[in-house]
Amino acid sequence: MSPALPLRRSLRRFASGALSTLLAFAAMEASGACMVSTDAVMRAYDRQVGRDPAAVVSEISTRLTSGQDTDPLQRAALYGVLAEAYASLERYAETREAANKGLALVSDPLNPVYVNLLHYGASNSFDEETRPLAFSQTQAALDVQPAGSSAQACLLTALGILEHFSGRTDQASIYLTRAYRMSEGDERAPQRIIAAEVLSIVMRDLHDFSQALALNKEVIGWYEQNAPFRIAVAHFMRGAIFREIGSHAEALKELEISRELGVEANDAMGIAYADQLMCASNVDLGALAVARRQCGNALRTFTEAGSIDPRKKVLTNLAEIDLLEHTPAAALARLNQVLDQQGRDIAPFRLAKVYELRAQANTQLGHADAALADYQAYMDRYKTSTDAERAREAAALRARFETDREIERNAFLQRELQSKNEKLQAQSARLRWMIVSGLAGTAVIALLTYLLVTAKRKRALLAQLAQQDDLTALPNRRRTLQLATEAFDVTRAYRQPLTIGILDLDHFKQINDRFGHATGDFVLQEFSRIGREVIRETDVLGRWGGEEFLIVLPNTTLDVALGIVDRIREASTRIKGAAATVELKVSLSAGLATNEGDPVRLEEIIASADTALYEAKKSGRDVVRVSQESYDVASTGIRKRLRHAGIDLKTGSHRKT
Repeated sequence: MSPALPLRRSLRRFASGALSTLLAFAAMEASGACMVSTDAVMRAYDRQVGRDPAAVVSEISTRLTSGQDTDPLQRAALYGVLAEAYASLERYAETREAANKGLALVSDPLNPVYVNLLHYGASNSFDEETRPLAFSQTQAALDVQPAGSSAQACLLTALGILEHFSGRTDQASIYLTRAYRMSEGDERAPQRIIAAEVLSIVMRDLHDFSQALALNKEVIGWYEQNAPFRIAVAHFMRGAIFREIGSHAEALKELEISRELGVEANDAMGIAYADQLMCASNVDLGALAVARRQCGNALRTFTEAGSIDPRKKVLTNLAEIDLLEHTPAAALARLNQVLDQQGRDIAPFRLAKVYELRAQANTQLGHADAALADYQAYMDRYKTSTDAERAREAAALRARFETDREIERNAFLQRELQSKNEKLQAQSARLRWMIVSGLAGTAVIALLTYLLVTAKRKRALLAQLAQQDDLTALPNRRRTLQLATEAFDVTRAYRQPLTIGILDLDHFKQINDRFGHATGDFVLQEFSRIGREVIRETDVLGRWGGEEFLIVLPNTTLDVALGIVDRIREASTRIKGAAATVELKVSLSAGLATNEGDPVRLEEIIASADTALYEAKKSGRDVVRVSQESYDVASTGIRKRLRHAGIDLKTGSHRKT
């Protein structure tokens, strides 16, 4: 059955900021199951799901109720078809129920029908209540599969999907990469393409758009040769990626191709999903009339199909159009439909936008209390979704910033901070005007106080974003330099020693090239964790650029600093990745320099440390090197302790023991 099935759920999340869609375009003889069925009847049902899933639900339900199929394995396979059809109609609970009924009829985890049913169940386990059982069943089945088998690849993909739904993109990428790499050869192509599609989604969620597009290109190439009826799915996904990076012209081009293919296949749901995403892009481009028409078409289809989640997405798009066209009453009516379950059925990162739009509608209508409550809900959800997004990216985001790009990003965040503050000030001004016109006395004072506190908290949150490195959660280069400057000024004023070190992970590019960016990210995160555990409360460890880190050690002499940095170096050698990276070897080189000799500027100390780092790399790496200038001006006692610690008088390098 359809390899697009698990991906429909995940790409629905991906393409429109929540659960987006991979559409099932079935019109050919080839089956799309992860474990391909040998039963021609099941393959025929598979093709019919793409054209008319509601008809398949009716036919299979009648067939199962009639009792004409008595063989348990045959009935289990029919439940698999039913699960796929329900999934196409966005009826998630019924999808899981059908999959579970099928699993109750077949107990052999080595049976392909059992594997496919697990795959369907995992692909629709979005909520926290259903995922634990799906995890345990899938892991148990995986444990008994032959190593390197097609079933193992299918179940690894299912685990990757579950990890992705749970927000653990780092673990998802490990499972999916294993499934992708083990599916070499023509006979494993279906499993490889399934893994590639989901991995493309994960790469997109990590903002690695180049890898997402490359995997998508591989999928399109395979579909062109082997399953042309599924090309519309891949074009939809490609359009969604382009929309995410702001390339609306490319996005609309790909989505229009997907829509035209849906029209040819008479696939109403496929057309509706393409219309919804094109509507969202046209709203961003200001083409409101076109957007309204596209969203109207999608809304009719989703309403007729009973597809609740995509219908609410379209209602949100239409409400945004209503607000832009100054019809807040219509917008409010739509948004109240979206929030009919108080947001319990909407993902937190999409829910923030809904509350923000309803707050704007209430403000325009003069509903001050309702507007205030919605703005509070927006702020709460915005922080929750922002924290979740940053945590997910920090877990597996590749090392992508060098010094100039870090500076550029900080500048961007500053602009974002200014933009957010201006927007908040405008919202506060509108609310203030509405409150002054309708309320008096203490109520006005209380509300204005609330607005000021809210603005302060939001500015603090955005200011933190501008000072912290996403991947390692350490201070970024700009913030690290600021802290180092403060330490330099204080230690100089009080005539205290200050040691600066530059630490560089050896052969880091080779780690990325050999084991992948996910492992490289893991190494950077583990190194940062080790560094935080070793340094003292008064010390600073910040990301200086790429795989380089700056350590600032106030009131610390060279010999004490050497001990701290060498503990970090030694602990870093014990960093180990997953089982696939058992050969991973991590080491670091470092250069140290102090303010002894009364340097005029902090930059002189950093330059001396950088020179010492260069000498450390020349001398074979995995070594801590003391700046020659700092060693020469050190006191006799310090030099004696340095020699005792293993500093080579000729090279200034710390001898490893």
